[in-house]
Amino acid sequence: MDALVRKIHRHNDTVFFIRSSVENPYVYLRFVGVVKEVEIKEDKVYYRIQVKRVLESMSTIQKYMNRARFRVKNAIDSKYIDKFFYVYDIEERFFEEHFRLKYNNYYFDLPSLFVFSTESEMENELSKINKYLIDKLSVTTKELLERVKII
Repeated sequence: MDALVRKIHRHNDTVFFIRSSVENPYVYLRFVGVVKEVEIKEDKVYYRIQVKRVLESMSTIQKYMNRARFRVKNAIDSKYIDKFFYVYDIEERFFEEHFRLKYNNYYFDLPSLFVFSTESEMENELSKINKYLIDKLSVTTKELLERVKII
């Protein structure tokens, strides 16, 4: 269905994207990258994207990305791995440049749902996702509180 309703980006297109880690699947981090590979399987579109800019603060990246795994493709051997990212060794004043250099050989593996042409598209979709997650968490929290009263 992606191929019918979403713009298909091409190799070397600059895109905005969001990604969550294996450990924190509800916290999406924002990036700008370059499409390195496009794969269409049946009606789904997948991208491998190389990070060019981090749109989060260094403290946010340290909190949610350090020692967290992300699904990536190793550009050197073309293998897919759940790569641990370590960011505390990157100096703050060179953070964006050193982050890009350190992880230059790893392409984020993403479905088209998380890839956008503009920053405003990305922000709009992220707002919808966050609202959904907050609503779901509110319901779950309410249910848990009711269960605690029972015990």
